Formats: sequence, structure tokens, C-alpha cells
Amino acid sequence: MVKNGEFREDLYYRLSVMPIYLPPLRERKEDIPLLVNYFVESLNKKFNGKIKKIEKGYIEELMKYSWPGNIRELQNVVERSIILCEGDALTKDNVYINIEKVGQNEVVDFNYKERTLDEIVSECEREVVKRALEKYKSYREAAKHLGVSHTTIMNKIKKYKLYM
Repeated sequence: MVKNGEFREDLYYRLSVMPIYLPPLRERKEDIPLLVNYFVESLNKKFNGKIKKIEKGYIEELMKYSWPGNIRELQNVVERSIILCEGDALTKDNVYINIEKVGQNEVVDFNYKERTLDEIVSECEREVVKRALEKYKSYREAAKHLGVSHTTIMNKIKKYKLYM
């Protein structure tokens, strides 16, 4: 990058006092259980201690993936799992990577080259709200489980025409 003029040479030498090689997560999958425990512990503070248990199947599903996004991707997957988890235990059914379930054929095709980010986000939001409304008995209960207000759910129902 220095040769291409994309990175300042003086800054490179400032940072390269002690080079450290950190292998990618796909080469050290034995770290996944420790990292998941750490992420759940720290995210539980944000989500009021929602997760009490991490089942073996959850970790096993995570171990199957190649993790091109490394630790940051793992952290995002764990947070997504916590948000979408309906109980207090993370199970293999709570593993969502790239908005798909690992080991299942439930794949969402976003056609990202033909649509805007707002359109894609709206589609995901609509699907999450729709599933919550199907699962829970009331709008208030769905709102509670999604961590939003009853008014927000009502606005989403109107926006996406999700009258049940």
C-alpha cells in the first residue's frame, strides 16, 4: 500500500515497531467457544441478561463456518442470535449467518446489485416484524420481544401492510 501511495510511509514505520501476526479465525476455530462466551457476557449487559445458557449445538454450528469476516463477523452473528432468540438459551436454531440459517435451505436473495440498501433493510425489517406477529399473541408482546415500543410495531404494521 505504501508503494501504491495508499498508505503513508512514515505512519507505516511508526506502526511496525513490533509486527504481530494474528491468524484468521478460520485457522483457530478452537477460540470460537471462548469468544462466544465473551460476546454473550458483554452483550447480556446491553440486553438485560437475556441469555442464560449457550447450548453445545450453537457452538457446533458456528464451528462449521469459515468466518471470512473474522472476529467482527462472529461478534455480529452472536448479537443477531441474541436479538432473534426467543428464549434464554442459544441453540443451533439461533445461528444466523448472512441472514440465513446455517445447515438449512432458508436463504434470502437480496439482489443487492439491483436494489438500494434502504429497500433491502426494509425487506428484512418487514420479515422480522411479520414473524414476530405470527409468533406472539399480541402486538405488545411482539414489540416487547423485539425490544421496541407498541407504537413502533403499529407503525411497522401500517408501513408494511401486515394486518393480521
